Amino acid sequence: KKIIFCCAMMAPLFLTAFSVVGQEQAETPIYKDGDSWQFRVVEKGMEVQTTAVLDRNYQVSFSGGEVTVRPAFRELRRMLGIEEERRYLQFPLVVGKTWHTRYRLEGPDYMRSTTSVTGVEEVTTSAGTFRALKIERNDTRFGGQGDRGRGESRVSGKWIYTYYYSPQTRSVVKYSLYIRGGGTREIELIKFRTAR
Repeated sequence: KKIIFCCAMMAPLFLTAFSVVGQEQAETPIYKDGDSWQFRVVEKGMEVQTTAVLDRNYQVSFSGGEVTVRPAFRELRRMLGIEEERRYLQFPLVVGKTWHTRYRLEGPDYMRSTTSVTGVEEVTTSAGTFRALKIERNDTRFGGQGDRGRGESRVSGKWIYTYYYSPQTRSVVKYSLYIRGGGTREIELIKFRTAR
């Protein structure tokens, strides 16, 4: 009788633990025609190699199996997990998951990234308050002209990202980038619409 009583008392605790773990992950999102997001981008001290003004609102929409960003800004495609080149999101997202990415830049330069899902937080933006997975990413840029004798490349830059992915919006809701030696970029979800 004691064993049955103990099992009956412990069952709710186990079920609660499993449901909490279930909330700390996000599966690959499925987008529908008519889904849309609006983001606000603010930059300070960035040396951007473009003539575009990035400080503005951007409209992102899904239609006919395609994501459109107006005005064009590739970073916002990465915030939906669409751009695979730099792997900002690697589904399923689970607290404790880490992945590594390496990709080429112009010339002999390349970037190495380490990305980790570090927790779950309540995040408030202009679009509302969301339970979101916190993701931390560190990018290191290597120049191709390092110590030729040992085949090493020199570090030529570091980027530190923190962003929050919400399963409810199926997007990153808040994003912060700090470039060591100069510049920040903040992106925030200000509106979203889920197609019925």
